[in-house]
Order: sequence, then structure tokens, then C-alpha cells
Amino acid sequence: MKEQVAVPQVDKMSDGLSGLIVSVGARALLESDADVHVFGCKIAKLGNEKKAVKLQRELKRPEETSHYRGFYEILLSELESLDLGDFSVRVAHWPEDGLDEHCNLELAPNNKEISKSALRKSAITEMAVEIASVLSDPRDHTCPEDQDICEYLRGFSLL
Repeated sequence: MKEQVAVPQVDKMSDGLSGLIVSVGARALLESDADVHVFGCKIAKLGNEKKAVKLQRELKRPEETSHYRGFYEILLSELESLDLGDFSVRVAHWPEDGLDEHCNLELAPNNKEISKSALRKSAITEMAVEIASVLSDPRDHTCPEDQDICEYLRGFSLL
């Protein structure tokens, strides 16, 4: 299992242009911590199902599977205050897989074209570090379907 927190991925944004995306849940639509945890578990399960279909085989647990470990609070105002170089931050409501509460945190290039240098792994890592700097109040969780590997997953704590 790869440990990832707010790692931007190259994808199409809400305006159809390429940018960097971080999948998030809308806290306004996920009122309680329990609601957020249910959403996170669904996202991990759906991701694993899609990966298994793509590979046309069962995934090896836990090495090849994704697992929801909890969430952090993040305020858009704090994101907007970050220095992200040639990128600006916006949130797009992006219902996906029947999950209306799904949104994409979009890191949009200010010049509407992502240069190859902006997509360097080091540049993406720098943005991930900047985003991580405004994450707060971690809430750890283990999904019911992951109880059999909870000892393994404890090595990937948010705290």
C-alpha cells in the first residue's frame, strides 16, 4: 500500500483543461465525522473494484489495495493563501460513482497550459507539501471491511 496524503494527480479539470486534481469530500455535504468516514470507505472500495476490473483479477490484500485511514480538515481560505507558484486553487463539485458529496480540489495552471516542468515529480511533491501544511485535526479510522488487516494499517496512521 502506498501512503498518500493530498498527492495531486494529472487529470481533466471542470473546465476541460488539464490540471492537477486531489479528490476530496465536501464537508458541507458530510455533516458528521461518521458521514465522512462512510464516504472515505466507499471511495476506497470503489477504487479497489475499478482496479480489479482493469487488471481483470482479484487484488492482493493489502499490497495492491487502497484503504481509507481517516481524514483531515482543510479550509479553502487556507488553501487559497498558499504559494503554489504557477497554479491557483479551486474546488469543483464533481459527483462521481453516485457520490454527490465528491469534489475535486483543482490546482489550475494560471497560464491555462501545464508546462512539462510544472508536472515534474518534484513540482508535484512541492505542491503536496504545501497542501499538507494546511491540513489539520486528523481523524483516524479503520473501515469495517479492513478489520482483518487493522494491525497492518496502524502503520499508516494520520497522527
